[in-house]
Amino acid sequence: MKNGRASDYSILNLIAMSCRKIRELLTAYQHRELDAATDALVFSHLGTCAPCREELAAANDLRETLRMAFAPPLELPPAVIAGVREATRRERRAWAADLLRTLLRPVVWAPTAAVVVVAASILTHAHPEQTTAPLTADYFVRQHVVHTMSLQSGDRTWSAYVLTSGGTETADATQP
Repeated sequence: MKNGRASDYSILNLIAMSCRKIRELLTAYQHRELDAATDALVFSHLGTCAPCREELAAANDLRETLRMAFAPPLELPPAVIAGVREATRRERRAWAADLLRTLLRPVVWAPTAAVVVVAASILTHAHPEQTTAPLTADYFVRQHVVHTMSLQSGDRTWSAYVLTSGGTETADATQP
């Protein structure tokens, strides 16, 4: 090891290294801090020992997860963003054109037009125009009287006479 840890392991100890000793060296191996001989021995052990390879893979996954968690966010180049936007616009235009083509096909619009015509004819025959009574002079006079009765300045005797007379004059209509 570069930090003096490799001196603890003689070449003879490294040759007969156990998994426990290899696992102690995995972090240094991962960070490339081992001397060449120790690095080669750890490498050859990892080639033959599946549990130690799994331990190294787990340590690499952890290191990569931490690196991604604390890495600054990457920004896309403006050309890539513009390309994505243009592709999205093209897809949207193609979708709208396909929809319009589909709706303008006779197989679609002919039955739709028939349904609209049938619905319009049903609605017109179901609700015939309501006829209103013709407006007469008597109607306008009564409306005028009703309006003037609500005013304080109206002559109440005359208003009562017009409302109750029905167009014929009676002698008691002028009495209060």
